[in-house]
Amino acid sequence: MATWNATILGNDTINEIRDRFLELLDLGENKKKIASTILDEFNEYLRYERTNVWLGIAYSCWECNVLTPKIINEIVKIVESGEDIDYYLKLKADEDFIARRQTVLQDFIQQFSVPPKKVRKREKNFQPKQEDTIYKTGMCFAYKTKHDNYIGIYLTHSEHYLEQGKIVFYVMDFETNELPNIEMFENSKLFGLEKLGKEWGAYEYQGNVTDLHYDEKDKALFFENVPKMLTYIGKLEAPDSDKLINNFKGSFMFLNEPLKMIDLMDEIRLFQKKEFKLSKISLAELLEKVE
Repeated sequence: MATWNATILGNDTINEIRDRFLELLDLGENKKKIASTILDEFNEYLRYERTNVWLGIAYSCWECNVLTPKIINEIVKIVESGEDIDYYLKLKADEDFIARRQTVLQDFIQQFSVPPKKVRKREKNFQPKQEDTIYKTGMCFAYKTKHDNYIGIYLTHSEHYLEQGKIVFYVMDFETNELPNIEMFENSKLFGLEKLGKEWGAYEYQGNVTDLHYDEKDKALFFENVPKMLTYIGKLEAPDSDKLINNFKGSFMFLNEPLKMIDLMDEIRLFQKKEFKLSKISLAELLEKVE
């Protein structure tokens, strides 16, 4: 889930990509190869946020003075085809936003022709440190919809740093007018869970996740308002990330509006319910297979 405005860095996904780019730079990866690494890591994002992925890569490469003709051509195509504008129109952006965005995109292309005044260089001895929070992989929470039904989510991943963090989760299939118990999570099934073939190597299953994430500017809102949305139910085993891979389906929201966040989370749930079949195995059975 993300906040957004018309500037290039006014989108959380673009900032997430830029932060990851700079993190890889500081960790010592060859800066000319980082764009390729980012494309691999954010491959699933390309299905839903293709323009944001490429804009994030382009900005980061420009900042580090490693822009390639391929990346420049991709951005030019995105701008000239109107693909980025179409993306925001689908998000119901208003006319003022669209006008500002069009100007920003044209200025961004012009920016490519001028090297940055200060090239971003690698920080020496950089080592990102995770912060401890109340959110742990394997935890089960419930949120309450506007129809007063409880929906369960299971955290498949949780990571938190000084300037950014996120919780990633499955949406469970049950709806109940009473607060669910941990057994309901264990017995619940997942939307679109698939058993993978041998060509996937060590990965055994693929699921569908969404997330709630933050950067430095809205970190306080995350830890203030997410607890207002989610009720803790209990904790199950954490999955082995080397055996479980996930597709991503996200949306955009403001962390200062918990009720709107709940509505958007539920839109994603209803999308998954409509588009994907229920798994043949329960969450508990899946966790036994990917422990």
